[in-house]
Amino acid sequence: MSRTRRIIAAASILGTAGFGSFAAASLAGATTSQCASNPYCYTQEVHGTNLVMSTNRGHNNAHVIVERQSSHSTDSDFLAGLAPFPTQSNAKLFEYAPRGHLSGLCVTEPWHHASLVLRGCDGSANQAWDATQVGNTFEWLNEATGDAMTDPGHNHHPGNAGTQLTGSNVTGHGDQLWDAVNH
Repeated sequence: MSRTRRIIAAASILGTAGFGSFAAASLAGATTSQCASNPYCYTQEVHGTNLVMSTNRGHNNAHVIVERQSSHSTDSDFLAGLAPFPTQSNAKLFEYAPRGHLSGLCVTEPWHHASLVLRGCDGSANQAWDATQVGNTFEWLNEATGDAMTDPGHNHHPGNAGTQLTGSNVTGHGDQLWDAVNH
């Protein structure tokens, strides 16, 4: 395991304890039971929907999308941990973790206003997400770009299952509001 990878893994395990304060909702069935049994397993739900952050493939450059919650699919199994080199103290990285097993792939916004993809966890600011509380929800802002994690639906409303997430200018609209779900 590379030095950077060990740092990220340690940060994920040690830093996630502070993430519990972000848990705004608890919905059954968002992750597989194997991931749900891991105290560091989180998934992000677009506020007021039944759509969660997901992937349709667990490989490098796979799209990060929203899908319906399902306890039968590993596509929404993510571990959240403190980003190893954040500029904000609450920055998190989201590592794809099917059935609670680390994949080495993190949610990444490669450049400003880009579609979100899975890339090898490297601790870069493009993989660090800062939570800003908005009422009972959160906006996730990318440290490298300042963009908000967005479900680009229509007229600032979330999209449908299968929509690829993007980074967009912060608006505070419903397509950028997330509930942190811990199972």
